Amino acid sequence: MRPGLDSGKRWLVALAAAIGIVFVSLLAFERLKTPKDNTVALDENKSVPVLQNKTEVEVATPLQAEMYKIPVLLPGETCAKAIEVFGNPTEENQYGLSWKKSNISIAADKGPKCVLNGILVWVGAGQKALTQDGVILGKSTLADAERSLRPYIDKDSESVDAPEGNWRAMISIRPAPHARYKVTYRADLSQKTADRMSRDPVFDDFRDVPVTEYDLDIAGLAGQ
Repeated sequence: MRPGLDSGKRWLVALAAAIGIVFVSLLAFERLKTPKDNTVALDENKSVPVLQNKTEVEVATPLQAEMYKIPVLLPGETCAKAIEVFGNPTEENQYGLSWKKSNISIAADKGPKCVLNGILVWVGAGQKALTQDGVILGKSTLADAERSLRPYIDKDSESVDAPEGNWRAMISIRPAPHARYKVTYRADLSQKTADRMSRDPVFDDFRDVPVTEYDLDIAGLAGQ
């Protein structure tokens, strides 16, 4: 009987050892699996801030501002038309109306019955506005404007003066049968630049200076 018992015990021991090996193998597999899953989770979590940062950069990128196109308002039209085109004026008195917008300033000179004698448009530093002639105030130089307007410019329309001590150059477009008003573009030379010269500025000194002012005068007043 004893050899049989020994044989049975050996069989049980072998079975237990086999079960133990399987259990240990399963436990080792689970331990190996757990770090792998954790690593994947960490990698996924790391990708979230990258996507968020990318989104923040795209949102923060400023859009380019569109060029402001100056609405057409001509001498001979009425104050009511000016208000229709530019909105309610910033200021109004017996002499005219004015508007102060984000990128341009406008002044309209009015005569009897609130008919407009002239319209003046100008831009400040760093501002740009497109006129109906295709000249960009604040960007186009006096030479650029001269090239664009050459077919319409009189030979004696180029001039330089110094109103109130500030030097400026002008080019003008003569009135035409279909446009009974005179158009003038002006460019200013800084006082500091003028002071550095050993002479009075001449027209050529302004050719690379941006045009910043544009006005239209009714033909009858332009002659005066």
